[in-house]
Parts: sequence; C-alpha cells; structure tokens
Amino acid sequence: MPQQLPLSFSYQAPGRIWQIKADSLNSSLALEVRNQLQEVSFAYLQPLQDRVIFEGLSLEGGLLTNLVACQGNVLLFQQFDDLENPANVTTVALAAQNQEVLWAVSNYRHVFFAKEVSVGRTGEGEGEEEGWAAIHLLDGSVQDLDEQAVEKLRAAADVSGPQHNNLLLPAVFEEGETHFSTVAEFLQMYLGAEALKSCEYLHVFDKMAISFYTADGEKMANQIAVFDAEGNLLLQQIMASDLHKPGSETFMVWNQQLFFIENSSCLKGYNLQ
Repeated sequence: MPQQLPLSFSYQAPGRIWQIKADSLNSSLALEVRNQLQEVSFAYLQPLQDRVIFEGLSLEGGLLTNLVACQGNVLLFQQFDDLENPANVTTVALAAQNQEVLWAVSNYRHVFFAKEVSVGRTGEGEGEEEGWAAIHLLDGSVQDLDEQAVEKLRAAADVSGPQHNNLLLPAVFEEGETHFSTVAEFLQMYLGAEALKSCEYLHVFDKMAISFYTADGEKMANQIAVFDAEGNLLLQQIMASDLHKPGSETFMVWNQQLFFIENSSCLKGYNLQ
C-alpha cells in the first residue's frame, strides 16, 4: 500500500492500548495499556521529541485503576474500591517526571482542566451531597465551587485551553446517512473499496483522513487512508482486522500529526505538514 506521509513516531506497547490522553501543555501523550493477563500499566511519551518519559508503570490499584487525563506533566487516575460499587472512587495525581503521587482525593471525579487546576464533581459517594471543587494540580489544595464559578472556569478553559486547539477528532458517519454514502462513493472511486457500517472523516490542513471498514471474511478490517487535495493517495494502512463491529475515535490529529493504533498495541504518528 502507498505511503508518502513520513512516519514520525512509533511506539510498541506491551499490550493493548486501552486509552490515549493528550497533554497539550507539553506535547505529551499518556497511555493506558492492558495485556492478556489483565495487567494494567501506563506510559508517558513525547512523540515530537521521540522520547519515552516512562513506560510499564503499575499503580497500587491494579486493575481497578484507569487513566483519566493529563495536563502539564501531571497525570490523573481513578482508583475504584470495588467495580460493583463504582460510586466509591479516589482520584490520584501523579508527577510524570518522577512518578511520585502528588495527592489523592476520595469521591472526586475530574471533569475538565482550567489552567493549573482540575475541576470536578465531589461527594458522589453513598450518602454524600454532590458539589464541585477545583484542585490545584501540584499542591493538591482544594477549593469548593458553586455553579457560577464552575461556568466561569469552563468558559475560560473552552476559549484558552490548548487541548482544544491542538487535538482534532474525526466526525463519525453511520451507514444509511448521506455523509456516509458520499464518503463510501469516494472510497469506491479512488480505492475500489466497499465501505461498511460506519466511517470516520477529518479534513485537516490540505488533506483528508478517512477510517473505514471493509469485509474480512465474516468479520471486518479497519483501514485508514489519507488523500491530498487533488485526491492523491498518501497513506493506506490496515489498522485492525478480525473485527466484529466498528470502533470509535480510531485516529486523531494532534500537533500536526496523524496518530492511530495498529494491531491494538502499536501507536504510530505521521507528519501531515
């Protein structure tokens, strides 16, 4: 398959990449990885510098821990006491540079960042009154918020938040929708491919990126294709095969690079500029 886009980054994880979170303040990506033994670990990467800050990090909560978000070299995790009672949760902040825990707050759920603070819901445990709080990412100081204060912080984050400016996600078109038919006809014309079920589309810079599904025996394969403005094919690659159903957010564009996961465990980045 043609490949005219330069490969800028590749990272092979020791298991299935379960989640990716972008830290746009310092151009880093945090990964949650789970293997066939149901072990969970975390990695923190700087693709633009081709650096791995850490990888294979395991936390005390084990399987009951998941990655939530990251900002400014601080990673946020949720640790559940019991999956059958998800109301009891602790949010843990970790410093990326030395992997030390900065703070941990029970019954707090991160919602969004506002500069150096995490804003989230509090008191969602059994018998507790719900509210809002802002937690300073570095020192863990907590400030209770009313609804008006939350809306002001949210509005400021929406306007100035670099994570919104740098991270681009594709639109999803389902089979039967007009937009899906348009994309499917384009793929049939330029690739001779018959797209099934759904597709994801993103027009960025002077290029089009399309994730689509084709028949793979009785199952499906997920491919990604990138075209320039003249319809020339710059990249076509199978991302996954042997699929029973379509996925979601199968690629993203971040810091002028196209990122996707190949075969569930290899993160690849291609320079779009």
